[in-house]
Amino acid sequence: MNSPDVPDAALETPATQTTRKGRAARQEQAYLSSPASGLPPESMLAEVPVATLRRAHLEPPPQSFHARIDPADARRLAEDALRALQMAEPITGPSSSPELPPDSRPRIIDEICASFAAAANGDARAARWVTIGGFGSLVLAAASVPSLPGDDEASGRIAAAHALSGVLGVGVRPTCLLFATEGSLDDEGAAALLRGAQAVAAEIRLGVHPGECRTVRGDAVCAALAIARVPPARVGQRGAREGDTIILAKAQGIGILLEMWRAGGLSGSERASVLASASQLLTPAPLLACFERVHVLAGIGERGVLGSLLDLCATVPGGAHACIDAAVLPLHAGAAERAVQAGAGLAAQRNLARHGARLQCVAGDLPLAGNAGLAAAGEAARDVAPTTPAQALAAAPAPPDESVESDASDELATAPDAARSAISRLLLADAQPGVGLLVCCPAEGVSEVLAVLLQMDFGHAAPVGKIVAGAGDIRLLI
Repeated sequence: MNSPDVPDAALETPATQTTRKGRAARQEQAYLSSPASGLPPESMLAEVPVATLRRAHLEPPPQSFHARIDPADARRLAEDALRALQMAEPITGPSSSPELPPDSRPRIIDEICASFAAAANGDARAARWVTIGGFGSLVLAAASVPSLPGDDEASGRIAAAHALSGVLGVGVRPTCLLFATEGSLDDEGAAALLRGAQAVAAEIRLGVHPGECRTVRGDAVCAALAIARVPPARVGQRGAREGDTIILAKAQGIGILLEMWRAGGLSGSERASVLASASQLLTPAPLLACFERVHVLAGIGERGVLGSLLDLCATVPGGAHACIDAAVLPLHAGAAERAVQAGAGLAAQRNLARHGARLQCVAGDLPLAGNAGLAAAGEAARDVAPTTPAQALAAAPAPPDESVESDASDELATAPDAARSAISRLLLADAQPGVGLLVCCPAEGVSEVLAVLLQMDFGHAAPVGKIVAGAGDIRLLI
């Protein structure tokens, strides 16, 4: 059956075809030259302007775990999401939630479309805020995931987890989840994707609103969009402060390992381990948001820990450095040795190309138990020349026997300085499909934060650095 929006060319007269093509050309030109709707100026998470993101789908895609979806389908998904949001009743009852102002709908739809485009372009933060006057704010998180060989259900799990954890990561419980499968999939594949998404959403007792989407490039099999409403009276995050400890909840290197999975380079047990980490929801975050000593919660997505740290430093009054100790960086098993393989870490290399100039590798120790000596260590540290992954591979020791279990952090700690510098830079910039969590708190709050994370099965959670006075760069201590 022909779509009502696209007439069959075989049934058109030449004059009709000319009229239709001219109209399409004018619509395309108007689409590309439309002014940016803009994010609310008060948003601290303002991203690339909407008009710029609209153009992104016409350009060659950068290295990104997310895939592009058709802009028209993104708009339809946005409209479906608004209907789902209106049907979802908050826990406190429908009378406590004001209705969404009708005049805000076009802007929200634009923001949702921009979220999908930013994810595919590698520019997205884990969550996007849209402020709507007396209604409060909406938190949006989008994912459009390519197929993982031999496991459609895994793709659905990761897409849903990425969207849901993007919202959870700022300390908010999602209100609804929209999940769409690529329109040309067979029933079995679409059902497997939906099962994966439903399994993840069920962990937080959330239903899934299904839909369909078409992809621009044909490598995305599903898309997910999570939305949460934040009441206007809710107190925002306190902001990072000099001396705060930086805690990471998940191991690094998932983006690199998922690239290997897509290339067929992981064993069955490795795939199971990666899937468990990538689909683990950030359920501790809303609880941590209630802690007086937790100053910042941030989801870590396509821009990696590096991008999240740069955002964090920009919010500190007077500016600040983030000092990260490479020796205690939690790494997923196998991530360090694969980080230096040829062609590995494409998303990480993209992030380093954008922000690598602000990541300095220095030598020194980071006393995470307190602040004493930290400033002196930073000032006295000598520069370590960064190297490429290929050079690091040549300098690195022979890979360990795969039959012997080894700790990834130990592998990194025993590598030569040049190799450790290259590997650490790559892992710090690696994208985190499924979204990681960054927490900032004073030294006296570290124990209670770690207690919550470890109790809720985040076994890799660890303090990895500190906020110190500076100009906003990231210092990686080797």
